[in-house]
Amino acid sequence: MYRGGAQKPNLTHAHLLQLQSTIGNRALTRALARQMATPSPGVLQKQVAPIQMDKYDDQKTALNKKKEQIDKQLNDRSKLLLQGPLSEFTDELDMMNSEYWNNWNVEIKNQYLVAARQKFDVLPALLIRATRAQKRQEEFVSKTQQIDTLLGKCNTAVGHATLSPMQTSFATPEQVALFTSLRPIVVQAREKVRTQKQSLADAYQTFSAINTLPTEQELQDAWLVIREMPSEHYFARVFKLAREESSSLDAVTIKEKMQDLIQAAVDDPTKQLDLDDAGVRSLAESYYSKSYTKIQVDAQLVHAVHQQHTPQKSVWLKLLGLEKGSHNVWIKDSVGTIDGMNVHASRFKDTMPNQASLHTPAATLKNQILGQGDGGFHVTLERFGAHGGPNGERNPHSYRNGATRMNDFTPNPNGTGLTWMNVSAQLAAIRNTEVTDAETKIDDFVARLGREQP
Repeated sequence: MYRGGAQKPNLTHAHLLQLQSTIGNRALTRALARQMATPSPGVLQKQVAPIQMDKYDDQKTALNKKKEQIDKQLNDRSKLLLQGPLSEFTDELDMMNSEYWNNWNVEIKNQYLVAARQKFDVLPALLIRATRAQKRQEEFVSKTQQIDTLLGKCNTAVGHATLSPMQTSFATPEQVALFTSLRPIVVQAREKVRTQKQSLADAYQTFSAINTLPTEQELQDAWLVIREMPSEHYFARVFKLAREESSSLDAVTIKEKMQDLIQAAVDDPTKQLDLDDAGVRSLAESYYSKSYTKIQVDAQLVHAVHQQHTPQKSVWLKLLGLEKGSHNVWIKDSVGTIDGMNVHASRFKDTMPNQASLHTPAATLKNQILGQGDGGFHVTLERFGAHGGPNGERNPHSYRNGATRMNDFTPNPNGTGLTWMNVSAQLAAIRNTEVTDAETKIDDFVARLGREQP
């Protein structure tokens, strides 16, 4: 019973439709749909008898297919921009796809079909705009990637067109002039791309901030920015020129030029730098790794030749075959025997110069290296023990350009009993042989200007 004892009104189909269209509430629509799906006997008597519904089902299927096409056509952002119109169309489809569809009569189905078509009819124009907005979004992303790649190539081109001090020193005057003209061009091209990249980023940010369906003007503005972005083709000639000219002064070329300078020092008869082919390549690699200019390479070669032509003390000692003994004495352990006693050669290191030039007059150089007299190169008879022994000072010595001092010599009790005179003569003979051998080594070393091998 209603207030005042009134009876519950018997809602006809027309009443329900009028109420639904007046209120337009989705929850109410579902409630009414349920009521109409199971009408009272009185209402059922007034409803239209069931008829063939194939054409309504076909139209519903067609509208669902259109909805599927829309879902595939648009990305999430475009769907968000069309949220309102799409939601209205989807609401109608949801009701048509509900469990109540088969229980509705023609009039109700027709109402939903008409409403769904009306909602769909406004979508095509909006879909075109949403699709264009989606395409602009994709174009922004693609163009941003392209311009980043282009900027990387611009940086590479600037590197190609920029000569390092090392490259400049090995370049011809014509090459230097060309690169002087080329570099400002590629730098200007890079700045243009940087500016346009910023313009593209700003436009992309502005376009992405639009949270409604973009207007025609907004779509056009975005397109104008995208269209103005440069392509690699625009800079192709500049890039190619920078790359080709740079290859004429690349690492391989510079190393080859360095090798030519080194090889010239090797082949020069006044220098004869002591390097084989592998040594030439290795030295060029070292110079390149240190970014030496041509002037620096020349200076390094002058220094290397000077070092070779002015050997240090250790080089001379090695040349003579002397090895470190006790204290400051360098010796050759055995240069002969006399009556069963060993003879060694030696040189006092402290009386040798730290360096001696190969261009020193021969006699002077030999005196510098070998010395003469008591402080010079000499041979020693080990009568009272080997070098460094407690009685070493008692042993006989024979000096280059000096005397043969027999000191405390007595005949070897285990030998043949050679006399002082016999031993002295033999010791002097061994000294002369060793001195001649040492002087010959010095002459040969000077002749090949310090090369280890002829």
